[in-house]
Amino acid sequence: MNAIAKCELVCVPTGRAAEVWPLVAQMLCSIYLLGIGDDTIDDLYKDVMAGDSLLWLATDENQDRILSCCTTKLVDLRSGQSACYVTACAGREMRQW
Repeated sequence: MNAIAKCELVCVPTGRAAEVWPLVAQMLCSIYLLGIGDDTIDDLYKDVMAGDSLLWLATDENQDRILSCCTTKLVDLRSGQSACYVTACAGREMRQW
């Protein structure tokens, strides 16, 4: 059995999302090409750039390679509480993250 390497989870600050987006756009587009997801990649991009959603990266432990990315959004519930929804998730080497 192969050892699973460590990975790091990083939340991209909204102010730097435009800088990081080109590195993950193709990975995120893949979920929409498969017909998975309720939004479009354009909706996702707009939400992340506006700060309505957060962009997360899972990188190798040295932060040399992006293994996966996801977006999350806080949603207000009728109960008055909030929930965090993962709105998109894509990547490679899933066993590592």
